[in-house]
Amino acid sequence: MRPGLADPPYKLGPEFKRALSLWNPLDYLRLLYWVFFHPQWIREYVKWRAPEYPQNPLPSETWALLKGNKHIRSLTAQAFLLIPLLAAAMLMILSAVGVPTDIIKGVAFGVAFGVAGGVAFGLLFLLSFGLAQLRIPLYLFYYPPPLAAKFDGLIWLPLPGLQRSLVKALDENKPAGIALCKEYLDFTMQFIPVEGAVNRVMKEDAAGAHSWCRLLLQYDLDGLIHSGTVSLRNRLWDQFYYGLLVIPNGKRRKWFPLTPRTDTPDRTVCAGFNVLRSTGRLGFKLGRDDVPEALDSALNYFRQASQVNHAYETINAYALLRDSLVCKTALNIAALFSRSALPL
Repeated sequence: MRPGLADPPYKLGPEFKRALSLWNPLDYLRLLYWVFFHPQWIREYVKWRAPEYPQNPLPSETWALLKGNKHIRSLTAQAFLLIPLLAAAMLMILSAVGVPTDIIKGVAFGVAFGVAGGVAFGLLFLLSFGLAQLRIPLYLFYYPPPLAAKFDGLIWLPLPGLQRSLVKALDENKPAGIALCKEYLDFTMQFIPVEGAVNRVMKEDAAGAHSWCRLLLQYDLDGLIHSGTVSLRNRLWDQFYYGLLVIPNGKRRKWFPLTPRTDTPDRTVCAGFNVLRSTGRLGFKLGRDDVPEALDSALNYFRQASQVNHAYETINAYALLRDSLVCKTALNIAALFSRSALPL
């Protein structure tokens, strides 16, 4: 969490007290638990032991980190050692359930000599898939949500009561509630109740939509702004059919449109901030003429919801930014900043 931002009521992230040891058998179980229940914690462990590691590293940067950081070398070695250990465990299970010995020997030979490198991966996939399915019978026992999320970060079904508790946290304290939503997005797969809670409070407090969007941007939750104006159902179905590659893109976008919704003030404001979010992400690729066009698009959305709080200030600020980008001379800039206000 960046300095100056509110802390959540409780945290779901790990609290590391010592580094993993290559010679401690219990640390292999610890890493195995992270793999199948909290893979997000592996990311946090790398940040803890190698804060200089970039978010999207180049191969050369990864190699340099492996050579210069003994803790990351140890983590990598443990990950590679887990593959044959898991394969051996799976072979023991196959033997126990009565799989013919010849098949087991063939699989063992492939794993041992790397002839069938995909076998080890396949075993890991089957084991992880099995654990994912085993989560379903335990779903009703995952309560209360904080304990369930702390135990299992890969539960994908919405936890009972989570959306209601997030709505309560957002109503009681906006910054702390947003920080709590960030915890669930960072360390669990509970994006459905998180998006539902944020959309609900923004709908109930439509007059404060600008404040909500600015707060989400402060906490790097611009994805929630996108979900505030684009249907979650359509996004999920669009991604599902996109992965299947059985429906043409045109049909898919017609059935599940991803266009911004502007039927309520909160969704309209989110649509405007979503344009600004996209422009900010792609700003280094956009030409000088494209940025004012994007700002015009955002301003059109903001003008449609001009009755909400802080709409006037937002429209003026971005209109001033748009006009400053198209100024050609210093005289134009001086004339622009001499205005006391810009008309809606």
